[in-house]
Amino acid sequence: MYFTLPTLRGICEEYIVEKFIFSHFPENSDEVIHLRHYYDHLNSSVVQWKYFEANRPDQLLYYQDSFSTKMEETKIRLKAIVKAKLPKVPLKGVFPSVHFMSKEAGELELYNYLYHASSSFVHFSPNNLLRMGWGDLPDINFSTANFKLYYRDFSLFYGLLLLSKLCKWQKAHGFLPGFDENFIKVMASILDRAERWPELVTFEEMNVGVLSKYLFYKSPKSLKSN
Repeated sequence: MYFTLPTLRGICEEYIVEKFIFSHFPENSDEVIHLRHYYDHLNSSVVQWKYFEANRPDQLLYYQDSFSTKMEETKIRLKAIVKAKLPKVPLKGVFPSVHFMSKEAGELELYNYLYHASSSFVHFSPNNLLRMGWGDLPDINFSTANFKLYYRDFSLFYGLLLLSKLCKWQKAHGFLPGFDENFIKVMASILDRAERWPELVTFEEMNVGVLSKYLFYKSPKSLKSN
């Protein structure tokens, strides 16, 4: 389950970008998605070509000399559409940053949390490496299996949260004809019944016991009430 965690970032970004596109470009959303798709496959073909050129030059590849030019032309078209609607938004790539789009979509807290969580699993992280080590010195066993229940719960809970948000938004905008809304209620009920949402840093890994947990730590709500 450890290796499924980074997929949460992709699912989260797709949900956010979909909301952003259909809210800001309702008249030409299909064109925006088509151009982004075309740009991405051209870009991947160019990157692939450069890698194989250096490492396996005798393999046939989907590539034409015109791809780089077509990619640049597509980039210009796509940026022009975005700039026509959002003239003040800085564009480093073909789209605004996901951080900007998440803010526009009203999902900034969700994105920040899952972006940080998933990034920690795909980048160098001493924290994630050390938490895999269980046992007493000098007999320490390092394995992703040591935290497998945590990885499972984290993936399933936030995967369900994203699915419920996506279904609710798509249903409200007429993108799920025939979809039973009761499934959205069932998902919401499952999430509401969870006694504890999976955290990034757990009391268990920090060796904080139950008594210390309630004596020395607080919830965001309790701090606000004080």
